[in-house]
Amino acid sequence: WQTVILVVGVAALSAATGYVLSLIPGQNTPYIDGTTNVLAIVAAILMMLRYREQFTLYIVLDGLSLVMWILRLAGGGPSAAVLTVMWAAYFINAFYGYAIWTRGSKKQNDLQESRNESKILPLIHK
Repeated sequence: WQTVILVVGVAALSAATGYVLSLIPGQNTPYIDGTTNVLAIVAAILMMLRYREQFTLYIVLDGLSLVMWILRLAGGGPSAAVLTVMWAAYFINAFYGYAIWTRGSKKQNDLQESRNESKILPLIHK
């Protein structure tokens, strides 16, 4: 249920933020922008709590931000080229972070299992 509540909450807050941003003149991607703002806050909270799922949110966040800046680049935005490159780097970095975190987590689990086995084996040989 936690995941469902989180997804519904993020969707509702994203829609509300997007609506507020759409009221600002000249805002060309208010709902993408609103979604990225909400995802950034939720991902930061997950990062502080040390959840691996933070990287999933960062991948989605960076992917949406990259699309948003590509649209702005196509529309002739003044600094869109630099920001498109920056978000592309963040997008790649999010995949890298997920891979490193997963690899470290697997090593930690393997180490914990080997410690548990070393505690059990002496009892068996007595």
